[in-house]
Amino acid sequence: MRKVVLACIAVLLLLPASVGAVEIISEDQVVISTPIDDDLFVTGGSITINAPVNGDVFAAGGTIEINAPITGDLIVGCGQITINDNVKGKIIVACGTIDVKGNAEKAILAGGSITIHSAAVIEEYALVAGGTVKNAGEIKGDFIVNADEFENTGKVGGELEYEEPPQFAFAEGLDVVFTIFSILWKVGLLILGLIFIKWFGALFFAIEKEVRESTVKKTLVGFLLIIVTAIVCLLLAITIIGSPAAVILGLFFVIALLVAGLTVSYSFGDWILSLLKVKTNDFVAFILGFIILCVLFIIPYAGFVIRVVVVSLGFGAIFYTVKNSWGTITAPKA
Repeated sequence: MRKVVLACIAVLLLLPASVGAVEIISEDQVVISTPIDDDLFVTGGSITINAPVNGDVFAAGGTIEINAPITGDLIVGCGQITINDNVKGKIIVACGTIDVKGNAEKAILAGGSITIHSAAVIEEYALVAGGTVKNAGEIKGDFIVNADEFENTGKVGGELEYEEPPQFAFAEGLDVVFTIFSILWKVGLLILGLIFIKWFGALFFAIEKEVRESTVKKTLVGFLLIIVTAIVCLLLAITIIGSPAAVILGLFFVIALLVAGLTVSYSFGDWILSLLKVKTNDFVAFILGFIILCVLFIIPYAGFVIRVVVVSLGFGAIFYTVKNSWGTITAPKA
């Protein structure tokens, strides 16, 4: 199980680096009814793709249905997904319920209930981890399964490896749950960053500008401010009269911590592209920086230090952005 889930993370982190142009959609109910010739990033409570996508698809939502072909990879975190059409690249999905009815190059699936239907053909390997796994399709390569219940009535061209989770493996189960949550969290942060750049570009790049200037100073200031803000929130929370302020300050604090890493991701990616003398768009710079930082974060010991530095730098940049605009923010009504 650990190998399957780690494979999900590794591929998830490395795949988006080639993204060029993107289409970003975030609504409660999303229906794609016209063809898209870019990579698609989409979030929503309900997502239905009824038209071809000529690129990769990154999706996060409640219920997702794929009814048209995808020429790239399909990477999804959701509650339920039904894949009715073909995916030319890889399918990487972490969902509660997964139904695969179309063809794909490779499949990496993690979920509660996973069914590969008779119409599905996986050209190479399939790595599957779930509570209940059923395969009636054709896996032309190796088929590695970890599940409580497994039923195979389909064809497997390569090696079939089935492992039943050990009983009473509570700690291992928690590890898997947190790992799957980590995958979904990374997908959500990636999409959030792209949305931030597209719809709040002025604010995003104002903060990002501060990231590039006096980096060491802002990292130290940010680190101290994180500690101070956490203490202030705690002190306010233990008093009745200060509780509303603690809630508001706490919300802003959490938002700032999330945004901090996103702005630094862009700066890091843009810096790497400048060293390589590669000119591209803002989305690619952000995705590249985001992916590399995610990889660095998982390095034992050093990853924790890198994460602290990144968040502190971003938090310090946010502080200086607010500080420089304080006069405008607090100005009386004209």
